[in-house]
Amino acid sequence: MKNFVLLGYSDLQKNIINIAKKKKLSITIVDKNLNNIDIKKVKNFYKCNSKNSDRIIKFLKKKKIDKGISYCGSDFGIKSYQKINKFLSKDYKDFKYIEINKINLKKKLYKTNVPLLSNLSILEAKKLVKKDKIIVKPANSSGSRGVSLASNNLELKDSIRKAKKFSKKIVIEKFISGNGLDINGFIFKGKLIKCGAADRFFSKGKYKFPISGIFPSMLDEKIIDKAYEYLEKAAVKMNYKIGPIKADYIVKNKKLTLLEISTRFHGDVLTSNTNFYYSNQNPINFYIDFFLNKKKKPKIEKKKNFGVMWHSIFLKKPKKKLILSDLSKKLKSLNKKYKVLDLYIRNTKIVEHKDNTSINGFLWIKVNRNKNSFKVLYKKLRLLLRESVIT
Repeated sequence: MKNFVLLGYSDLQKNIINIAKKKKLSITIVDKNLNNIDIKKVKNFYKCNSKNSDRIIKFLKKKKIDKGISYCGSDFGIKSYQKINKFLSKDYKDFKYIEINKINLKKKLYKTNVPLLSNLSILEAKKLVKKDKIIVKPANSSGSRGVSLASNNLELKDSIRKAKKFSKKIVIEKFISGNGLDINGFIFKGKLIKCGAADRFFSKGKYKFPISGIFPSMLDEKIIDKAYEYLEKAAVKMNYKIGPIKADYIVKNKKLTLLEISTRFHGDVLTSNTNFYYSNQNPINFYIDFFLNKKKKPKIEKKKNFGVMWHSIFLKKPKKKLILSDLSKKLKSLNKKYKVLDLYIRNTKIVEHKDNTSINGFLWIKVNRNKNSFKVLYKKLRLLLRESVIT
């Protein structure tokens, strides 16, 4: 039987498990916190940090699991899952791990036409912050952790201090406002296989992290094609030959700026859920089929007349029952025009919101795929949920 090893688990990954079940794969879940996890038809559970590939491979050998594929939707487990793939799949035999952080990405893509922001020194940032906003990021982090804006030198000093909590090296850039464009792809023999594009919308204020989005992207196809082109060029430049790859762009006045790329698909909110509710032809489905079913390329289906919107939920009060009851009543009114696909609540005690990990939950809604319909829903959500959530 073919094996599927998932590194890291939460309820946000339930759709990945369902995909693997439908393909009749033998499933192994690895997570450092496996308390009270009970999933039917999952053969093996292993309590271990997803980063510890040597221990995981030792466990797989013990269980006689030596053929299949592994997956991780987080930057923190990238190196581990790729090393495990080399053990499980002959297609990964000659794979070389490439560490991609925000600093060496720019070094690798220097002198290409891929649009990037310049790194600023602290001295340059101190001068520029007097007239422009500055954004400070950890060089190695995920989920918008440690990312913040600075509008003066005092805030700049504070932003640098916060970023260094997550990474010794930091990135300082001029802040560009705009919406996000998330690209999923898969590299094989130097060619990019397109796996979907989505729009992303960010929080306002000092801390910048995504709070909502829609799939498929509503941007002009020419902009999306250019985003795929840049991503393929970046992958070739870094000698990345096989596996998932994703890119984060900012789009302003129809112009793209590449923020970062990573050798995985986008996270669970988009790839494991939003994509899943839109179509069976999602990146995870393709990824498994590619390695286990003779490298079949995904069929590019025509865009449907609807999209799937996701929206973050931010609780004002850490009272789960009261909030959920109130929230459920408000969401029922959306069902008359929009179809609520799923609701996920987590981290109910967190009331200070700084990054992706502080989001209390997510909502997925089916909506007509046009800008006007999306804007109406977006405004309606904010109005409906304003007493229970901060958006």
